[in-house]
Amino acid sequence: MRHEFKFLVYFIFLCIGQRALADAYDIPKAVALENRKYTIVHDLTFAAGYLPIDSFNKSFTLNTSYLYNFKTYAGWEVINASLCSNQDTGLKSNLLNNFGALPTGFLDYYTSIVTTNFVYSPIYAKNLFFNEKVVNSETSFVGGGGMVGFNSGATAPLFGVGMINRYFLSDSTSLKLDARVYYHTASGKSSNMILMLSVGYSFNFGSVGK
Repeated sequence: MRHEFKFLVYFIFLCIGQRALADAYDIPKAVALENRKYTIVHDLTFAAGYLPIDSFNKSFTLNTSYLYNFKTYAGWEVINASLCSNQDTGLKSNLLNNFGALPTGFLDYYTSIVTTNFVYSPIYAKNLFFNEKVVNSETSFVGGGGMVGFNSGATAPLFGVGMINRYFLSDSTSLKLDARVYYHTASGKSSNMILMLSVGYSFNFGSVGK
């Protein structure tokens, strides 16, 4: 009985030691990394957007932009131009009726925004939609500056940052979801912050399917 007990204890420690040794010297697992399926050189985008954060004026926008990628992960958005259509929230009228007056700056609203930006695209992914379709995507971070125009005729410098999610539809087209935050230097306005949310359709000239 004593010999059987010793044998059992020896067997247990032997199994534990082998397991620990196997974990310590486990063979590295190979991970396959794939290159990007789509590489964009020139990108022309047409988009529709919305400016939601001003309490006095909301705006719908029509946007167009041109992007040149000098590397697969970096590029220059040469121009991003937006025309803004104002939607009065009614808050100005309520304040005028209740309190009699408003600062004139509050009556001003955006008519145009033009910027140029650096684009950094470090993330490329494959997404499985509804367990049926694989869609390639790219995540980009943008930063730059430009000018904003107001209904009064005034203009002001602005700068900002943002993020773009691009979903490739083919070698030459893609869908872009774009969110950007700008800060402008004009005084006497209802807000110095601009949040622009947009959805765009892009034509990718010079893209290469791999």
